[in-house]
Amino acid sequence: MKIKNFIAGVITVIVFAIPAYAEFVFLKDGSIVEGKIVSDAAGSITIRDKESRVKTLQRGSIMRVLYTSLKLGKIYIQKRDGEGIVAFMVDEDRDSYTFRKDLYKPEEFVIERSDVLFIAEKNPSGLKGVAETDRVSLTWLPPYDAVKHYNVYYSTGKSEKYKLAGSSWGKSYTLSNLASNKTYYIIVTSVDSDNYESSPSNELKIATKNIPPDAPDVISMKNTLLGEKEFKWEESSDPDGKIVQYRLYGILNKKREIISEVNKTAYISKKELNYDRVAVTAVDNGGDESVYSDFYRKALTLSVNPIAVLPFGEMKELFNYGYGASMNLSALGYFIDGSLISIDSGYIRWSGNNENINNMNMIPTLFSAGYSFYMTNNISLTALLGAGAVYMSTSYINAAYEAEKKSTFEPVCKAGLYMKYDFNDSIVIFAGGSFFSIYEPSRLKNFIGTELSIGYKIY
Repeated sequence: MKIKNFIAGVITVIVFAIPAYAEFVFLKDGSIVEGKIVSDAAGSITIRDKESRVKTLQRGSIMRVLYTSLKLGKIYIQKRDGEGIVAFMVDEDRDSYTFRKDLYKPEEFVIERSDVLFIAEKNPSGLKGVAETDRVSLTWLPPYDAVKHYNVYYSTGKSEKYKLAGSSWGKSYTLSNLASNKTYYIIVTSVDSDNYESSPSNELKIATKNIPPDAPDVISMKNTLLGEKEFKWEESSDPDGKIVQYRLYGILNKKREIISEVNKTAYISKKELNYDRVAVTAVDNGGDESVYSDFYRKALTLSVNPIAVLPFGEMKELFNYGYGASMNLSALGYFIDGSLISIDSGYIRWSGNNENINNMNMIPTLFSAGYSFYMTNNISLTALLGAGAVYMSTSYINAAYEAEKKSTFEPVCKAGLYMKYDFNDSIVIFAGGSFFSIYEPSRLKNFIGTELSIGYKIY
């Protein structure tokens, strides 16, 4: 008898010394306590539940204690005889399963393992997601049993409670209006025709994408008194982080290389930079990079253009030749690389080609757009299309042999091709020609203009 008491005492010491982990304690009134057993006596056990509350449970009130993990969700049981049952599994052993129809009522029934064809969980599974900056597109696998709809829940931290984001009648859902560069935890449950909500799917941990920083605004690119090249730009901003550095790139034949990485808004190069263009980007703390801000392409070019014009088609019957000049303001690369927009206005004087026409004064004004192809570091070819209006004042001899003048405004369009040479950072030289067409109600007046001009870049 003393030996038995000694053995019982040793066992009690071992139980008290080693913390036991009880996943679930089933009570005879149907309730279930989940937690960790902190003491185990002959007449009672003490358990710390999930809310860290300590409870003492009398042995007489306990139906069973499970020391293994248990999902407290409904499952679908397909028996070999064709019967399908939806119930809660509360225990199992080598030979049988124990189920409850109502999880929190003590009534149970047992099915032999040999009578079960398969068991399927009623919760969704395989939850996956694809994240953007402000949304996550979710997909999942359905449970075996029929589903009325799914509920999607999310939280922003492991310690936070899940919030209902919405419901879906299909196997996908887009969780929108999310913050960028943030981690979310997402689960999905299913709801059946009895409005029973299943246990959750696997938990998906996913982070929305980072928004790249804003591109720096270029201030200037100029040569210093020491012959160095100085680049300046405005401080950039980032919508969901902070700027950690700026990168200067040299771009040559569509290939780029890093010139320098700096944490200030200026850079001075002491060596010659032989690139088609130089650009700067901002980099944020997430490692994302802004789009380029191009130093070369942000320049405005102001040019004065001597013009020689020759009539074409029906216009040749009226006029012999013309000459004049125009002023042009153009912007390269303000929309996409190589894009060009310009406005030009000028004066052309035409000489008459018959005894009835003395001369004509013409003032064309056109808006143009085109694209520049760089063939070398300094030489580019530009194709342009333009449209606008032209003022024409013609001096002629009327039927009474009296001198008269006729003035009119007409629409005009042009197509041009120009070669440009970047002499240095400030001076450019243009050479090329354009075909002009003036629309009059009765006919078109066409002529060709050639230009050789010099321009100055304004940064």
